[in-house]
Amino acid sequence: PVSWPTYGLFQGPPWNQLHFHSLNVYFSVIGVSFLLTQEVSFSIWLFFVLYRLSYVPLASLGLPSTETFGQWDNKVGVFQATGAGLIIALFCIWTARSRIREVFRNSLPRSLAPSLSPLSQWPSRLLLFSCLLSPLLMAWWLHAMGSRWGYALLYALMQLLVAFIVTRLIAEAGLLAVGTGIGNASFLPGLFTPASMGPSTIASLGLHHGAGIYDLREAMMPTVANGLKLRSAV
Repeated sequence: PVSWPTYGLFQGPPWNQLHFHSLNVYFSVIGVSFLLTQEVSFSIWLFFVLYRLSYVPLASLGLPSTETFGQWDNKVGVFQATGAGLIIALFCIWTARSRIREVFRNSLPRSLAPSLSPLSQWPSRLLLFSCLLSPLLMAWWLHAMGSRWGYALLYALMQLLVAFIVTRLIAEAGLLAVGTGIGNASFLPGLFTPASMGPSTIASLGLHHGAGIYDLREAMMPTVANGLKLRSAV
C-alpha cells in the first residue's frame, strides 16, 4: 500500500485535531528529495507536522470557529505566505542593491551626475518611473472599481511582491512557469477583517484577482526574466 488514512489516530479532543490527512508515498517526490539538501528535505515534512500540531492547543483552549483563530487552516497559509513573501522580497532587494543603486544614480539630474550622458540616463529614468507609476495606476484603477485607497495601494504593492517572487523562482530554477494557489487577494482578507475592508473593496479586489491574476503563469515578468537569462548565456 502507498496510502494510509490518519483521521482516526486519536478519538477525543484536543488530540483528535492532530491528523495528517492521508499519508501517501509518491515515488516522484522521493526522487526529487534525493536531489535536495538534507536541510530542505527535512524541513518539508517537519514544518508540516508542526503546522498540524498547532491545532491541538487551539482545540484545548476551546476556541470557537468564529473567533480570531477560526478557519485556522486558511489563516496559517495567509500568515506564513505573507511573512515568507516579505522576507524573500527583502532578500531579493538586498542581493540586487548594487544594481538598484546604479539605477538611482543614473536617474539623477546631470547637475548631480555630470559624467553621465543624457542617452544613458533615459533607460534608468524610465525604469524608475515605471516602478513608481505602476502600483499607483493599479491602485487608481481598483479605487475606481470601488476599493478604498489604502487597500487598493496595498493590494497593488502585494501584487508586485508576488510577481517579483515568482519571477525569481522561475529564473533561478530554469522553469517555464510556477503556479501558486495563494495570491494577494488571499492576503488582505486574512490580515484585515471584512468589516474594515467593506463589501465594495472585497468585491473589487476579488474581481480583479479572478479576472486578471488568477493564473500567474500569464504574467510577463517571468518570461522577460527567462529571456534575459537566455541572452546572457548565449
